[in-house]
Amino acid sequence: MFFEQKTLAIEILDVFEVKQKNLCVKTPGRSFDALSFRRNSNTEIITEKQRLRLGTNAVCFFPAGVGYTRKTATDDLVVVHFHAFNYRGIAPEAFTPPHPDAYATLFEEMLRLWRGKAPGYRYEAAALLYRILAVCYRDNEPPLTVDDRIEAGAKYIREHCLRQDFSIAEAAKRCFMSEAYFRRLFHAQFGESPKRYVISRRLKHAASLLSTGYYSVADTAALCGYRDAKHFSVEFKDAMGISPSNYAYRRIR
Repeated sequence: MFFEQKTLAIEILDVFEVKQKNLCVKTPGRSFDALSFRRNSNTEIITEKQRLRLGTNAVCFFPAGVGYTRKTATDDLVVVHFHAFNYRGIAPEAFTPPHPDAYATLFEEMLRLWRGKAPGYRYEAAALLYRILAVCYRDNEPPLTVDDRIEAGAKYIREHCLRQDFSIAEAAKRCFMSEAYFRRLFHAQFGESPKRYVISRRLKHAASLLSTGYYSVADTAALCGYRDAKHFSVEFKDAMGISPSNYAYRRIR
């Protein structure tokens, strides 16, 4: 979710590099967020709810308040600590970008500026961080061009997946193909099944609704296409690591 945020208000606290080997260390929840780029890494991040494998070129976000264990054979990275004033994450997130050299250049330049501490370095470092976030956002957006064979079905999914009468069978029907073939082409295009894509869009919308404090869990479930609030709560907790009610409480308190 962090890498899909369109606007973030951020204050950088520190930028530095880490080089470690053969280490297993527990890090308690901290008062700040962190974003890192792995120059060279063979690392596993373990929380109560998830395990993340971080290899070379991985970009990883660690939210404030979330503790984790880091097990590494080798870990060479640049990391920035910061406050995100309008976003509160609930779990670490990571991805390996398609063009890591662009990230490496930006992180290394930010590290150089921070070490030099020339007049105005904080503004320049912040500008670089926003450039990094812009690239993260673009790399985590779905493809803009869609296979012509499934374009009608993909459009139907985007426009109707929050409705309770939505069905993947209908999406396939609009493409004049079997549901199995549609699923195969969709996965090749988007890197995930139609079902996972729909769940992701529904839960992203649910998180936005819950963050306002205006909607109950039952109302949120209905507005996101779920007929059963209990089923919604299970899917939300499985994906987010926290129940919808606790998520809403943490975001609005």
